[in-house]
Amino acid sequence: MNSLRIRVVNMCWVLSVLIRPISQLPATAQVSKHRTDEEFRNAAMLLPANDFSVLQETIKYCVIKMPTLKIDADQVFDEWEKRNTTYLEGSWYVRLEFIQYYKHPSTPNIIRQRGRDQYEIKLVKIVENQIKNLLDPIKNEIEKGTKEKAEELFISLLNSIIDGRYDLKINDPELCDYFERQRKLGRYLKRK
Repeated sequence: MNSLRIRVVNMCWVLSVLIRPISQLPATAQVSKHRTDEEFRNAAMLLPANDFSVLQETIKYCVIKMPTLKIDADQVFDEWEKRNTTYLEGSWYVRLEFIQYYKHPSTPNIIRQRGRDQYEIKLVKIVENQIKNLLDPIKNEIEKGTKEKAEELFISLLNSIIDGRYDLKINDPELCDYFERQRKLGRYLKRK
């Protein structure tokens, strides 16, 4: 594929992300509804990396407040990350493509601004809201002085991670297949 064709394909994809705001796309792993390559790329950019950020930040807060659970929490997160490594790397690769395109000097200013708005503002807000949704019940219990209840909620979250609630392979097997197809084409290769 020549470089002009690649730029046109990338521009069409970036435009599709900018036309349909990120806030209207699924924010965390869920049953797939992707049909086109464009929809798969949008989901690939969002889902695995968002789940990583949400889980990482939620666990980070909880282990600060409940340090006795740190070793278990770190182990649960590490195992989740291992199970989802291929998809996380693919997600970060697609995000990098998106960022490189919308920040490229030859990209029209309106596209660069929309890309910045989508990636640097709206995507951040989605992740912040997901973290807030997970943490609010735990924070409420800590503020009430019922640390045992907060620990129960945190352990429940850890158990849901262990059970695969945040695993892409369970929540979105079609997107996993997409990553596998891309990997076979030489994209999203695992770092050595």
